[in-house]
Formats: sequence, structure tokens, C-alpha cells
Amino acid sequence: MPKPQYTQKFRDAWLKDPSLKEWLLVIDSTLGREAKCKFCSKIITSRYADLKSHDSDKCYTAQMLYEMYKDDTNYAFICFLKPILGGVQRVNKAFEAKNAESCKLLEDVTMLLNCLIKKVTTPNSRFKLFYDDIETFVVRDNYLGYLFENKIKEMKEAGFSDEANLRERKCIFYYSCKD
Repeated sequence: MPKPQYTQKFRDAWLKDPSLKEWLLVIDSTLGREAKCKFCSKIITSRYADLKSHDSDKCYTAQMLYEMYKDDTNYAFICFLKPILGGVQRVNKAFEAKNAESCKLLEDVTMLLNCLIKKVTTPNSRFKLFYDDIETFVVRDNYLGYLFENKIKEMKEAGFSDEANLRERKCIFYYSCKD
């Protein structure tokens, strides 16, 4: 005859554990009180080891990112980065290929850099990629894409007054990419 399996009952002390209290909820069920994750709605067997294991899974990363980027300023910056990241991902995938040609990779990187440069300089600037210093060609109030400009317009209507600082963040991003 097999040995009976005993289940551990939910303990209120688990709610005070610093690593668990951010996401742990108590629910009443037909089996008694059970643990539930606030972010992924998963019911976890009431064993402390299972709770710790679920905590290490970090299923609530999306929730943490949402909390971080629900700020309008951060969202506007993400709107600015969105079209750029598509090009960066394409070039990154080209480098991951097993049979990539080095000349094609150089062409892809050069094209990506030129695309980035056009975002912060005037369209008709005579900037030469490997010869000129980009800081002398940067325009701080140029058009940064439909999503970004609409978000800035919406923020201004709501009383946002720090547009210059937000546009400066864009330039700092490019300066850090330059290095």
C-alpha cells in the first residue's frame, strides 16, 4: 500500500515573506485556503518550496515593466525607439546567421548607422559617417516619428511642459550609441 501524501496548509506567515508579499494572494477554495499569483493568476500548491520556485520564475516581469513604462515620458521615449529597434533587430539577426557575408554585414551596419544619423540631423546634412563628428550636425528639435510626435502633442494638451528635456534624452541616446 502506497504511503499517503500529505499537503501543507497555507500559512499566513508566507504573506509576510518579503520576496512573496509582492505577488502572493490567498484564495478560499473547496480544498481550503490556497496561494495564487497576483500577476499570472496561477494557483500554486501550498508548499513553501513551490512558492519560492514560482518567485524565482519572475512571471510578474511584464507587470513590473508596465509599472515602469506607464509614465508618459517613458512611453514617449519608447515611441521614439520603436522604429529604430526594428532595424537593430534586423542587423542583429544578420550577424547571427551562420553563412553571413562580411561585406553584406558591413553594408547592413552602415545602413543602420546612416538611418540613425538621419533621425538626429537634417535630411540634407553633409555628414560623413566615418569622418565627421556627429555633435556638430545634431538638430535638437527635428521630427522624431509619428508615434513620438503624437504622444508629445497629447502630453502638451495635458499640461506637460518639459518637451525640451525629452528631446534632449533622444540626443543623449545617440551620443551613447556613438561611443
